[in-house]
Amino acid sequence: ELVELSGLAPAGNGNYWAINDSGHPPELFLFDESGHVHKKVPLPAARNIDWEARAADGAGRLYVADVGDNAARRPNYQIYQIGGVENDDVEVRRLQFRYDDGKARNCEAVFVFGERIILISKERLGMHAAVFSLPLLAQAEKEPLLAERIGTLPLSAPVTDAAYSKERSELAVLTYVGALVFHFEKYEDLLDAPRHSFPGVFGQCEALPYTEDGRLLITNESGGMWYYRFPGGTDA
Repeated sequence: ELVELSGLAPAGNGNYWAINDSGHPPELFLFDESGHVHKKVPLPAARNIDWEARAADGAGRLYVADVGDNAARRPNYQIYQIGGVENDDVEVRRLQFRYDDGKARNCEAVFVFGERIILISKERLGMHAAVFSLPLLAQAEKEPLLAERIGTLPLSAPVTDAAYSKERSELAVLTYVGALVFHFEKYEDLLDAPRHSFPGVFGQCEALPYTEDGRLLITNESGGMWYYRFPGGTDA
């Protein structure tokens, strides 16, 4: 049932919450590092137009980003805030938004930093990725909010996922040709140059969470999995 994995978020104890890409029912899947699915959580209040990313905040809430737009035609987008998945008391809120420049764009990378949701656009090869910000606890059930553009990242390959580790003060960004890691602790330093990078062609990779021990887990839509640890540790 988890046939087109499009995003992962850590769930603790070596488990992860996962989502399918567009064309599949609105569901969350809890699975372990062996690939075994332990739980499926239907989200009837949500709609999967083109789910492309997931994230989590410090309160344990999950975020599913319906932000894919390959044709760049959608008038607005939505991010679902999901609470209570651990105890089966699921609550779903929808945050509708559009970009402040009025343009439609594709996006596959979303993460939470402090009190903000950060989105990184997926641009064509050779174009820098645009970075946008939304308030984490905003109310936008009916009228779309404006995602504020805060700058660009110096990336020349299409971005397919991103994950932030508060413990390591690191942002990992996955692209078609490898991954980069940015180090920052303050919002205003978000656009600084990356500290580490590694090349790699893993197939259609669209999920990049940090593990509980600080490694990066990279997965592709075909079920491949790779672990990486940056300087200061060893690959596993």
